Amino acid sequence: NNVMQDTTDYTLFARSNISFSEIVKHSSNKALFFDWKFYPKDIHGTVVVPSLRDGLISVFEWFQMENTDKINSFDTSKEDLLSIITYREKKLEKHFGYFVAPYPEDLLNMSGYMNMDMQQPEKAKMYFELAAQYYPNSSNVYDSLADYYQSENNYKEALKNVEKAYQLNPTNYFKEKIEQLKNKL
Repeated sequence: NNVMQDTTDYTLFARSNISFSEIVKHSSNKALFFDWKFYPKDIHGTVVVPSLRDGLISVFEWFQMENTDKINSFDTSKEDLLSIITYREKKLEKHFGYFVAPYPEDLLNMSGYMNMDMQQPEKAKMYFELAAQYYPNSSNVYDSLADYYQSENNYKEALKNVEKAYQLNPTNYFKEKIEQLKNKL
């Protein structure tokens, strides 16, 4: 049961691994990040996938999204969502040493549309505005803001955002959308 008490050649590799892990764990070098785990149900050929997964999670634990249950909950307030997003923004900036958007553009955009579908326009607007703040050179974020304003029958703001999208990406799609919105004013 205790491989460290077995001094046969058969356990030399396992004992060496355990000894190494103990030396590193008790090292005074705090700059070295180290984690070690034993997989009793795996053998050499099967340990690769679970160990790689656990290794990546261990190394990038700081990058994990927090409060996903609250982000996905209908009942979470806009203020709480903004607090979660702001916390992540600050956490990433502290880790990298420079500003990094807390979430990918498509995730913010999808969250905006999801909240529109759930009849939560204030949350939808927040997500779309954050996407525009974090990704100001994306025509897509302004197109999404236009969709939001159009759903609120605010055609003036919708037009303003489609025009911004067209400035960034002069396509026929945006040109036609501008004409459609002008006809609604």
